[in-house]
Amino acid sequence: MNFGEYLKKKPVILFDGAMGTEIAKQTKTSCNEELNLTAPEIVRSVHESFINAGSNVIETNTFGANRIVLAEHGLQDKVREINIAAVKIARQVCKFTSSQVNKLQKKNNLQTCKPANLQTVFISASIGPTSKLPSLGHISFDEMVSAYEEQASILLEAGVDLFQIETCQDILQAKAAVVACRQSFRPARPQASKASDIPIIVTVTIEKNGKTLTGSDVETAYTALAPLGISAFGLNCATGPLEMEPYIARLANISAIPIVVSPNAGIPKIKDGRAFYDLTPEEFAGSLADFVKNYGVRLIGGCCGTTPEHIKAVNRLAGYQVTKLQKKNNLRTCLPQAWSRGKRANLQTGFISSLYSTVNVVQEPRPLIVGERMNINGSKEFREHLLGDNFDAAALMAKKQADMGASLLDLSVAYAGRDEVSDMAEMAKRLNTLSILPIMIDSTNPVAVEVALKSLGGRCVVNSINLEDGGAKADTILNLTKKYGAAVVGLTIDKEGMALTCEGKVKIAKQLLRLCKDKTDILFIDPLTFTLADPKAAEFGSAKETLEAIGKIKKIGGRTILGVSNISFGLKPTARRVLNSLFLHEAVTRGLDAAIVHAGQLLPLHKIDKKALKLAKNLIFCTKKDALHDFIAHFDDITPKSAQFSKNFAKISDIKGTLTEAVIGGDKEGIKKLVGEAIKKKQPLDIINNILLPAMQKVGVMFGNGDLPLPFVLQSAEVMRHATDLLAPHLKKENVQAKGTIVLATVRGDIHDIGKDLVDIILSNNGYKVINLGVKQPAEAILKEAVEKSADAIGLSGLLVQSCLVMKDDLKILASRDVTIPVICGGAALTKKFVETELKKAYNGPVYYAKDAFDGLKIMALLAKQKK
Repeated sequence: MNFGEYLKKKPVILFDGAMGTEIAKQTKTSCNEELNLTAPEIVRSVHESFINAGSNVIETNTFGANRIVLAEHGLQDKVREINIAAVKIARQVCKFTSSQVNKLQKKNNLQTCKPANLQTVFISASIGPTSKLPSLGHISFDEMVSAYEEQASILLEAGVDLFQIETCQDILQAKAAVVACRQSFRPARPQASKASDIPIIVTVTIEKNGKTLTGSDVETAYTALAPLGISAFGLNCATGPLEMEPYIARLANISAIPIVVSPNAGIPKIKDGRAFYDLTPEEFAGSLADFVKNYGVRLIGGCCGTTPEHIKAVNRLAGYQVTKLQKKNNLRTCLPQAWSRGKRANLQTGFISSLYSTVNVVQEPRPLIVGERMNINGSKEFREHLLGDNFDAAALMAKKQADMGASLLDLSVAYAGRDEVSDMAEMAKRLNTLSILPIMIDSTNPVAVEVALKSLGGRCVVNSINLEDGGAKADTILNLTKKYGAAVVGLTIDKEGMALTCEGKVKIAKQLLRLCKDKTDILFIDPLTFTLADPKAAEFGSAKETLEAIGKIKKIGGRTILGVSNISFGLKPTARRVLNSLFLHEAVTRGLDAAIVHAGQLLPLHKIDKKALKLAKNLIFCTKKDALHDFIAHFDDITPKSAQFSKNFAKISDIKGTLTEAVIGGDKEGIKKLVGEAIKKKQPLDIINNILLPAMQKVGVMFGNGDLPLPFVLQSAEVMRHATDLLAPHLKKENVQAKGTIVLATVRGDIHDIGKDLVDIILSNNGYKVINLGVKQPAEAILKEAVEKSADAIGLSGLLVQSCLVMKDDLKILASRDVTIPVICGGAALTKKFVETELKKAYNGPVYYAKDAFDGLKIMALLAKQKK
């Protein structure tokens, strides 16, 4: 029995606990994966302890065994050797017979539901997040896929039973890992009948603020990753089960695939210089048993701090819970269908997402508004930005459309004389972290479509496919939507061209629905409409045919979308607003699901004068012979002013307000003009101290409250930097001196630098000189630089629990050299209590705890004041 079959039959599957913290009990190492070669007996003993505790699945010691991470340890040439050794160790340990399993069950009084032909223990290939995040520009999607595919291919060849992509902090990184694992199936391992039988499960890490490091909530991560065809999805690491429960509850309401949960054994604490997790096995097991009972969680295990005792307790309680549920429901089979899917399956109406948020494609009230202002052929502003290679300004239009009510953004960059693929790559890269709304990739070029799908972390919509060539090109696009989990738009075009009649449109819609059946679960049919400015289309009744087609396509089960503004192309702006508004209203009454339209240009019908409304109806429904002439004539004497629409956001007129909004909004394009205006009325230093710095402080508050994801903070910081650069030539020399100097470094053994680099940006923007040494820095190197540069402070950073202990060792080294330079310590695992009780005692000088980059800024300001 392979793991895929086992997953279908077993109600609850028990994974193992923490490899890393168990290894740490036996040895100190900077690279756990190297132990597969240097100390295999340690890895073997950890596997054995979890199997004896009752685990159905053990994870290979390969969490960081990819080229990216191993290169940090100088082991990049041992990727194959390390991964092969890891699977070999696990395979040796798993050679238990059924009788041995039965003995273990009797010995431990385990009450598990066991199919007759149970395979004893499965081997899961652990694949970690690496040390780089593509959404933050650390690495390209293709580079990440290449590294993952190398590792996955080796693991597959070695004989793993499933892939476990875990601790994902960036959904674009998780996508790369899934794509890589699927690509590794191509040269199927000899001993596997079908490589596609190898399931892929994915778990993301939700921080205490309810989001991943790059700002995705659990619904958004699920929306982006479930359509990739994974076998299970869930959460691991970061928190204990108590803190994780709210997100599991939310996931249980939407997930149509099995849920996997592997919490830590509580929140890590440090005592006597050592990290420990204080959740007892019984407490841990009780929470996981509740997950099984209350939320239908089916794959359970433990992450950091979970010991064999924790897993043994889970095995006992979860097994009891399964038996209890089966008796309660009088179930004859191991896996009741109602339990495996439950009410969740009925809630799947179709979702798309950006990196940050999820959008239901079925909006109430309808329709889903697709912003059209990032279309190079439809928006003069967007076109001017792109033709001037001003991609930053072009990307900022996403925020404007969100403010005007759009829920999805159409992106079209194909333009004669320009490289569509290059322009699409530039725009998609920026929109991934800038846009809170999902993106519709508007292109029929498969290369341009794929480059966008590689850059956008959320679940996109591809616009579009058609049957003009019989479906060959459509099939190519559909293979991409399946590979990257995207939705798609199908146009009612075949070899005869654009369908003109309702009957023709519906016929092609049926063909598209059949073609897309196994490639995507979301297909929008665009029945297309011609501009009524064309007398032939107006006379033929093109709009009426389109409206009728919408209703009939809905009846055959299709979702509908329409480029509403096409109906009025070529008419005056005032006439367009009236015609677009009425046409959209009529389309929605017939069931239109989504509309590509400039939401800010629409008018409520009650605000359109009755005569104009009547003339528009005559034109749309072709009720009068001269309907087009009459409609155009009516607007000849109307100026645009009479049809003005009101913006849904207030305009800020004061300098402080506009500059503040530009900083918070990340408006790098607009800041140049605003600074130019501000400097005419205020002193440069006044602008910095009383406008720009408070604006960044507001960004800090928003970041701390979880209202502003990390990428947005970085964008605001870049705008701040740009503004200060513009002001620098106007400052007197005595005013541009650095307020102080700090040496920043990630401590030895830690390769994480996102937090440190954010500190660099924030401090640099606020007038401090920052010497950023990078990652894995020993105390000697940090001290040398601090002394040579006469630093006012040293900043020690680290993400790992182990890094907190390294900080303590570093401070002892500095103390032994009689150094008293103030030291600021920060990192995800660090606590104020540890700084107060452990770090300060290890050092002769001041030691400060910085919760985040903005805390670091406050401390540097304090030090600068003391220096005076």
